[in-house]
Amino acid sequence: MRRRWPGIVLAYTDWANITDYSVYLFAGFVLACHPGWEDVVEREWKRSLTIGVAVTAVLLLAVLGVVSSPGLLLAGSAVAGWCFVVALVGIGRRCFTATSPALGYLSESAFPVYILHQAAIVLPGYFIVRLPLGIAAKFTVLLLVSFTLTLAVYHWCVRPFAVPRFLLGMRPRACPLRGPVPVMPPVAATVVLASVGLVVAAHASAATPIGLWYAEGGAAEVAVEPCGRELCGRVVWLRSPLEDDGCDLRDRRNPDPALRQRPVVGLQILRGLTARPDGTWTGGHIYDPASGNTYACHLTLDGKDRLRLRGYLGIPLLGRTATWIRVGAEKRLCREGNR
Repeated sequence: MRRRWPGIVLAYTDWANITDYSVYLFAGFVLACHPGWEDVVEREWKRSLTIGVAVTAVLLLAVLGVVSSPGLLLAGSAVAGWCFVVALVGIGRRCFTATSPALGYLSESAFPVYILHQAAIVLPGYFIVRLPLGIAAKFTVLLLVSFTLTLAVYHWCVRPFAVPRFLLGMRPRACPLRGPVPVMPPVAATVVLASVGLVVAAHASAATPIGLWYAEGGAAEVAVEPCGRELCGRVVWLRSPLEDDGCDLRDRRNPDPALRQRPVVGLQILRGLTARPDGTWTGGHIYDPASGNTYACHLTLDGKDRLRLRGYLGIPLLGRTATWIRVGAEKRLCREGNR
């Protein structure tokens, strides 16, 4: 396609670039929807890095004039770019697992910074290139100015305000509920936590989904408990329980406006699971507060301290599987996995 459309990026005359970017966009969407592919990427990062370096060496030979083949250069550029992206994603998933306020700030700023950086380069660059400086000095000045300008506009002109946040794809940060937030009475909380602890202890020797589980990689703890003959699950802890203004995280994505002020902590997200003779639990539904969507689901146990919960639309094929770890078993599972 590059031979047919060799031009710069244009929305209607450069189908080579549009197709190239669309492939990466679709691949990122699939990666986000199907966490199993992240495991594949993590396993394959070394192989991808090796292939990328090898193809880059061939491209270097072409730059030096040793190899002369336009088709090879085009194909090699695509292969090298893809392999390096896969390698970086795999390295990131393996090595960068911790979280921090700084990482949360930078993650939220990623898309706005991507949109803002072009203007922060082009506008100052128009004047900087006219300065009586060398190329290295101009590059350094432009880099510092554009970096500072981009983050300054984001921090002071975008992040604090609802309209620019919406226009640049960010979640709203306003918290209209200013009054005191009702919380569970201490006695009731003690009873609930004690009940969960007793349930976990009573079922520790058997493979059962009843107990306290880490969900979403440890971002939340969900208490799975009997509801009559069925199973249900409630959020009992969040790693990030507050909104930007210090208010409790609310169920703001709920399709029912009357329910959008509910705290996420204490929210029932799992219901209707019934046991089957083969040891699986089916017929349930799981609610995702991050999107406001409800999915059909079933779960299976992988040993007594790990469960696989698959949420889907219509048929199980159209969904994704999440792995939950029993609270208190994470260190043992980590040691076993590293043997």
